[in-house]
Amino acid sequence: PEVLDGLKERGLGQLEGSARAERVAAVDWNGLLPGGEPTTTFRTRVLAALEAIMHQHHDETVIIVSHGGPLALFLAHLVEERVEAWERYLMANGGLTVARVESGRLLDFRFNAGLV
Repeated sequence: PEVLDGLKERGLGQLEGSARAERVAAVDWNGLLPGGEPTTTFRTRVLAALEAIMHQHHDETVIIVSHGGPLALFLAHLVEERVEAWERYLMANGGLTVARVESGRLLDFRFNAGLV
């Protein structure tokens, strides 16, 4: 296994450990959380890490284990080509999602296919 800082969950600043509803209520109009990682920084970091994985492991099978936020961003990028749709791809804890990607294009995927 290789640990990649780029696949860490978004830094929530003062709201670390809070409930989702509390975080949503605290977000300002720019999508910023008090003391948290800016949305644009999070998106750039995650997509750069995942693009690097696809580039380095071209034609290989790779298992990515991460938090829901980075994985949802990646799926929104692959499926809809718009990371803004990431909330549609939030998966269950322990959920298994399988994506088949070739040359940076999504060929097939099973979302929340089962629990491990």
